[in-house]
Amino acid sequence: MNGSSSPTVFVDRDGVINANRADHVRSWPEIEFLPGALDGLALLTRSGFDVVVVTNQAIVNRGQATRAVVDGIHARMVAEIERHGGAIRAVQMCPHRPDEGCSCRKPEPGLLIDAAARYGVCLSDAILIGDHEHDLEAARRANCASILVLSGRTREWPTGQLPDGCLAVLPGLLDAAQFVVDPVRLRANRPMPVGSR
Repeated sequence: MNGSSSPTVFVDRDGVINANRADHVRSWPEIEFLPGALDGLALLTRSGFDVVVVTNQAIVNRGQATRAVVDGIHARMVAEIERHGGAIRAVQMCPHRPDEGCSCRKPEPGLLIDAAARYGVCLSDAILIGDHEHDLEAARRANCASILVLSGRTREWPTGQLPDGCLAVLPGLLDAAQFVVDPVRLRANRPMPVGSR
């Protein structure tokens, strides 16, 4: 395992990078990048962050799309992100249905813990950007900070209130990326980890 020398930002897929679909994304033409998402990923990359996508894709085990099809969608997504100046270190995907009781389907932290083992991610220094409380809970259980964006399943949040462990509630991925790369704002909002100097 090679240790990561750069801080990591975990990014949920549906509702953060691309638009949510009620019938799920089952082919590449159904991917619709959200406004500012590609710019946000490029900003994170330029600023020295490793980006790892973490996504629940139960359509695989529901038989709505094969693993090969979903992997193909992700390969094309990564290529498009790279074409716009971003880079994705890895895509971590859970293919399980909710009833399967796996350890990787968010809000379980398995995708993040696996990324830490595979890529040397320091979870206490990482941040997860997601559009649902399940994303934030996965981050909390993995000892990561989080940012909630209102571009997907969550469309509003009470002003002045933050979910447990969440640094900010912002409109979309570009706003979240701008927040992450601003060290003054990040330090002002991020609690010191337990046992830190």
